[in-house]
Formats: sequence, C-alpha cells, structure tokens
Amino acid sequence: MKIDVKEQDENSMTFIVRDAEVPFVNAIRRIAMMKVPKLAIEDVFIVKNDSAMFDEVLAHRLGLTPLVSDAESIEGLVLPEDCDCDSEKGEYCPRCSVSFSLRETGPKTVYSKDLKSCGDSKIKPVYDTIPLLKLKENQDVDLEAVAKLGIGKDHAKWVPTTVCAYK
Repeated sequence: MKIDVKEQDENSMTFIVRDAEVPFVNAIRRIAMMKVPKLAIEDVFIVKNDSAMFDEVLAHRLGLTPLVSDAESIEGLVLPEDCDCDSEKGEYCPRCSVSFSLRETGPKTVYSKDLKSCGDSKIKPVYDTIPLLKLKENQDVDLEAVAKLGIGKDHAKWVPTTVCAYK
C-alpha cells in the first residue's frame, strides 16, 4: 500500500491510496467518520430567548456548529462514558466537557463568534461567521451550552469529516 498526500492545510487533507483493496480503504473512511472523537455542543440551557427561533431549533443549530477539536485543544478531555462524573444530567464537568455562554441583545445577527468559551479559550467555533439567529429590536438571547466529546456513530454532530470518499 502506498499513500500520496496531495494537499494538506489546517482543516483538510487530500490523499491517494494506491495498491490497496477497496474494503481496506472503505474501512479507513468509516473509521474516520464514525470512531474519531470530536467536540460538539450536547446540552443547551436557555435562560432567555425572545427571538422568533424556537429553543429546540437554536439548540440543534448550536450542536451542529463545528468546534475546534484538534488534539492540542482537547488534550485532557475524556469521553463522557469514561468520566466518573454524572454527565447524564447535562452538568458541566471540566474533565469531559467545555462550557460556553451566549448573551446578546438585538437588533443584530448573532454569529458563531459570539459564542464564548467560559474556560479554555482554545476551544471555539471553527468559523466565526456562521449565523445562529437574528434578533430584532428589544429581543435578547441568554444561554449556557456544554460541549462534550463524542463519536459520529452516536450523532452526526460528532462526525469529524465533511467529505470522505473514494473512487
């Protein structure tokens, strides 16, 4: 088997695998999508949401917002099932989760850059310009969010790849 890296930058990699059986390459693809841990928002505690967006939709949108999950930034975090805390209650535990806050007042469009890490500043959304919701005059949003490590097999928000294909 031979692997030639064609392109690589901070967020992506393109490579060619030669002299390998298709099932082997497919196994690499499936492992990359389903078994590699990634950080994603799991629990959202909304204190106030005056916007037109339902709380559930906002929580889902936050869960799908990609967070920096490189090895350096998540070093020391463990999967919730490997932690001795009671993570099923959705509470913050510094061993297995990262806490975020979002407090904004309209009129404005709230972007992913407005989501602030309460502890480790290395953990933040990958892109600053993802629109989360629009606030009109006198509308507020105030929430706390807890991000946890997970794997893509459990939910799409933990899939660390966007395009993973072979031909």
